[in-house]
Amino acid sequence: MAETSILRPIIVLGAPRSGTTILRNCLALHPDLWHLPGESHEVLEGPFDPADRHYESNRVETNDVSDALAASLRDAFAGRAINLSAVSARPDRVLRANSVTKRITAKVATRWMGARSIRNRPREIRFLEKTPKNMLRVPLLARIFPDASYVLLTRNAPDNIDSLIDGWHAVDRFGPFTRQRFARSGYPIARELNLHDYSSKWWKFALV
Repeated sequence: MAETSILRPIIVLGAPRSGTTILRNCLALHPDLWHLPGESHEVLEGPFDPADRHYESNRVETNDVSDALAASLRDAFAGRAINLSAVSARPDRVLRANSVTKRITAKVATRWMGARSIRNRPREIRFLEKTPKNMLRVPLLARIFPDASYVLLTRNAPDNIDSLIDGWHAVDRFGPFTRQRFARSGYPIARELNLHDYSSKWWKFALV
């Protein structure tokens, strides 16, 4: 497969639960925009795993990123980029899943359709990225993507906070079993912080 280059990427920034997902999903419907199957945790938390810093923060500064690492991360984004519109006339059906069953089905469909789209990925792509933790990594993004454009999304603060609280307590139910939502991108440190009205071990969303 020919090597892929990213040109003029679009990066959506915003606090967790501010609406970045729906904005990203709308933009991802454009046939010329390529994106990751999900968020960029697997890419960026390899070299910047907060566990290596005692879970201090998701923050990454300019001096933390060498030229070689920036180039490697740019290649990693390019290598994972998919385009659902390239293989489906209705990619919105995959992107708008909102129930547990539909989310699981959508994840499987995204992986399968994404793999098909990669086969015909052009040498140069316009890339779309959305991960709320990137609000703390803008210097890193600027090193990886010096030609990027940024879209900053804000939400009414009380509504955003209410949604964050709901997200911290949200669970998925599978018959008699439950699983914490948003835990896959979280960190197992909440109990040691003795948080009020919250008993799960998972710190969810960004480490500020």
